[in-house]
Amino acid sequence: MSDRYNTMICYFDPRRPLITTFQIYEWIHEKLRLLDDVHMMEIGGQMGRFYIKFSNSARMQTVLQDAKWQLEYRNDIGELSQENTELADWECRKLK
Repeated sequence: MSDRYNTMICYFDPRRPLITTFQIYEWIHEKLRLLDDVHMMEIGGQMGRFYIKFSNSARMQTVLQDAKWQLEYRNDIGELSQENTELADWECRKLK
């Protein structure tokens, strides 16, 4: 993602079964009720990161504050986990 403003990162435990983009889509739509607020989603490779870009920063801040920076996720076999979140624009970047 080139522009990480209005973007939050969810960290899924890499020791758990691999989560698919479709499962994330369902989670955002059915559990978090965020689909209208989401501009784009991206899986961040093997590290268990998932990026959610919001249409506006106010809605993103509300979601993070209401969830106290952790979101619940229930996988296909019924295990419930607390997934940590943070703002993507806080990441350090190497300047060339």
